[in-house]
Amino acid sequence: IGRMPADGWLRGFRVELVDADGRPVPQAVLHHVNVVAMERRELFSPIMRRIAAAGQETPPYELPRIFGYPVRRGERVLVTAMFHNPTPRAYHGVRLRGRMRHTPPGAWPRPIPIYPFYVDVMPPASRHAYDLPPGRSAKSWEGRPAVSGRILGLGGHLHQYGVLLRFEDVTAGKVLWETRPVVDRTGAVVRMPTRTFYWRLGLPLRADHVYRLTAIYDNPTGRTIPLGAMGALGGALVPARGARWPAVDPGHPDYRRDLELLHQADYGAAAYHH
Repeated sequence: IGRMPADGWLRGFRVELVDADGRPVPQAVLHHVNVVAMERRELFSPIMRRIAAAGQETPPYELPRIFGYPVRRGERVLVTAMFHNPTPRAYHGVRLRGRMRHTPPGAWPRPIPIYPFYVDVMPPASRHAYDLPPGRSAKSWEGRPAVSGRILGLGGHLHQYGVLLRFEDVTAGKVLWETRPVVDRTGAVVRMPTRTFYWRLGLPLRADHVYRLTAIYDNPTGRTIPLGAMGALGGALVPARGARWPAVDPGHPDYRRDLELLHQADYGAAAYHH
C-alpha cells in the first residue's frame, strides 16, 4: 500500500520486469498486476476502483493529452502482482516496475476527466479464475453502472483457449464490443486487441441499462482445467454531465471481501497450460 505522490492526472501505464542484476525479463513472466484506488468505488460494483492493470499480453497504453484520470496527493493505492514462468529459462530476483504517465495540475488546457472501470465474468468481490470445462463453454456476469457516460476505450483479458470476449447492452439488445485474442500455436494468448471510440465521441453507457460481459472458451484437452479460465474487461469512461459517482463504502461486505482477497497471495491465480 502506498500513496499518490502528487496531484494531477494519470494518462498512461506500462510495466517493466528486471531480474536481480537489473537485466530485462520477458513480460511473459508477469501473470498480472493491479493498481487499485482504495478510496474510490468501481463503476459496476461497490468494490475498490481498478485504475491500471496489465498481464503478459498487455502492451503499454497512453491516453491523448486532452484526457486524464484525476488523482490527489496522499490517496491510498494498493498494488498487487503475481508472477509465473511459462518460459524454459529460470529467472531470479524478478522485480516489477510500473510507470504512469502524469500530467501536472497546472497543465493547460486542463484535461477532460476520465474514469477507468472494470468488469469481470465472475461476481464482484470473488476470485477471478474459474475451472474450465472441456469443449466450448461460456461464462457471463450482468450488472448496472452507477452512472451514465460515454466509453472512450475498451480492452480485455482471457487465458489459454479463450476465443472471444463480448460486452453487450442487454436492455437494448446490442453488442457494444467484442474481441478475439491473438494466440500462438499452443493456443496461449499473446495479445488482446484494444479498441478506442474517440472518433464517435465514445459509446453511450446508461445507468438504467443492464450490461453483460461474456467470456467464451474452447478447451480441446478433453478434461477440466482447474482455475484455467478468466474473463475481464477494462475501460475508460467520461461520466455524463452532472453525474455523481457514489462514494466508496469501506463497510460494505463486497468492499471488505475485495480487500481481503487482494491481500491473499493466490488471488487471481490460475494455471498456465502448454
